[in-house]
Amino acid sequence: MLKWGTIFLLYILIGSFLPFMVKKDINYKINDYTKTDINDKTNIGCDRAKIIDNNDEALEQRLRIIQNAKKYIILSAYDFSTDESGKKIVAVLSNAAKKGVKVKILVDGFCDLIKMRKNKYFYYLNKCKNTDIRIYNSINILKPWKIMGRMHDKYIIADDCLAIMGGRNISNAFLSNQKSRKSDKDILVFCPNKSPESFIFELKTYFKKIFNSKYCRKFKSSVSLKSKLFENKICEEFNSVCKNITIDNKYDYSENTYETDKISLISNSIDIYSKPPSVFYELSKLMQNAKKIKIHTPYIIFNSKMYKAIKNLCKKSKISIMLNSAETGVNLFASSDYYYSRKKVVAIGADILEYDKTPYHGKCIIVDDSLSAIGSFNFDIRSTYINTEIMAVIKSKEINRELCVNMERYENYAVYAVDKPSINIPFYKKFLFWFIHQMYLLRVVL
Repeated sequence: MLKWGTIFLLYILIGSFLPFMVKKDINYKINDYTKTDINDKTNIGCDRAKIIDNNDEALEQRLRIIQNAKKYIILSAYDFSTDESGKKIVAVLSNAAKKGVKVKILVDGFCDLIKMRKNKYFYYLNKCKNTDIRIYNSINILKPWKIMGRMHDKYIIADDCLAIMGGRNISNAFLSNQKSRKSDKDILVFCPNKSPESFIFELKTYFKKIFNSKYCRKFKSSVSLKSKLFENKICEEFNSVCKNITIDNKYDYSENTYETDKISLISNSIDIYSKPPSVFYELSKLMQNAKKIKIHTPYIIFNSKMYKAIKNLCKKSKISIMLNSAETGVNLFASSDYYYSRKKVVAIGADILEYDKTPYHGKCIIVDDSLSAIGSFNFDIRSTYINTEIMAVIKSKEINRELCVNMERYENYAVYAVDKPSINIPFYKKFLFWFIHQMYLLRVVL
């Protein structure tokens, strides 16, 4: 019995890792990646935007968009909890669907397996008329070669005029300012005239492509209590939640957003296997001729190709990169990798800042004084080659200035890695880092 168990475990491990062992090259002479030209003239000036940094505002803006939607709501999430913040979102989504608003939701397969299938709130939401919930790459342990391909996108769209996109998952950690919060960033995009040239239509087109692809299936709840009384209790609970939500529905989007010259979408391919490094390539291309670059990422995990590409950028530009310190980072795998790769990361030639406050989850870039990028992309191997990832590239001096000021507020609590000769962590954490580091194969799918 033990022998067959070992064989099955090896089958899972080898099957999971093998499809991602070979990484496609990052070649700046090849043009077969997702392309964006931030300087083209197709949607000049039709979008307005603002940065959302505060977690409470992030929840409020999402609730306002859902409550005020008249025709449709699109929501894509990597992780969707039904804690206090998540329950509010599920409640207003079900309420919108009952009013005739078309609600389409796309969630990653791991979230479906861990949080959705046996969840009574998702069961109820899925039963609502006008609601269509689909799952990206549903987990099947008998097909381990499919397990690692994950959808990491996070955004919401409503009525062709509003969208929020960034790095926030749906949970208290990202949508409230409680003690266990994580700091993150979104870009809110407002298109007052619903122009088909808007970034919002570009994001909507991307959603349709993945939502209708062969990699997605209809959500199937495994909740067993399916009586009318059970549904009525959830309905009453949601009605109570909605009643206690107080949102300023007269919020003026024009007054609270900035003009932009253009906003473009960058994305990885939507398939579940090893991908060309589309987002990494496009971001690198945008940064190629810049004088000054500022990057925020929760963590750095590079392979040799990525090291080479960033080193080449550092030879031309002044680059600073802020990430979580190994002491405070909540992702043990990423913190372990940085603990052992720290000298190599510092040697790329950028100013490396280590953030020591609440866990930082923001993924954003500023390039000189007019370009910015915000989205779901981490500067690691998984985001580069494995996950679906999206970034909004914004051409706007006002957004660039706002984002720069925001990023510097966090950098005030960061320390330059060169000024911190060593990492002081307790013994138990050193042991965990050592143990993770011994499983070097994990780097392939981190």
